[in-house]
Amino acid sequence: MEGEILEKAGDIQSTNSCTTNLRASSYIVDVKIESEQNKHLLIHGYTGAMDVVNTTVLEYLKTGVDFSENAAPVSKSTFDILQKRGYLTTKTEEEEREYVIKFADLLHQTQKKIHKSFMFMVAYDCNFRCSYCYESKVLNNSRKWTGRVFTKQMVDKAYHAISMIESELKKGETVITSDMSRYSDEMILKIRD
Repeated sequence: MEGEILEKAGDIQSTNSCTTNLRASSYIVDVKIESEQNKHLLIHGYTGAMDVVNTTVLEYLKTGVDFSENAAPVSKSTFDILQKRGYLTTKTEEEEREYVIKFADLLHQTQKKIHKSFMFMVAYDCNFRCSYCYESKVLNNSRKWTGRVFTKQMVDKAYHAISMIESELKKGETVITSDMSRYSDEMILKIRD
């Protein structure tokens, strides 16, 4: 590859072999490798491709107007790799954006199905009073229920509810009960004392 693409890390699944109407992807991130002259790390945002390239390849992607194979200042093999790994694409900016939105939504929906989490609100009676806190209106509006503390009985009921949720899951789904958040941990200390 004539030293144009120096290293590869990661792979992508899809290949687009058409060379008409190519353009540089909108999802390329480049990082100068400070310790080595003339080397840059290219990262593609949705294919996951990561490659170390020289300045010629980087400048071609940044300033190239004609992305046809014949006009490329890089070898055919480098051109093919740039296309295969998503740096060169036939998608328009809008098509790429739509693809990323669909891909992100699919990932989000998948994570929602396989990864459940729970938050225990130990107490609303936080004593920090941070100016940026989203709970400040709750704290100021009603002391009746903000002063209540998460009791042992409430903890038992919460774990029972988690068990019921887990038992209702479809085969193969799991709830990651180790991923629990707590709010107002300083109240735990008060309860223990």
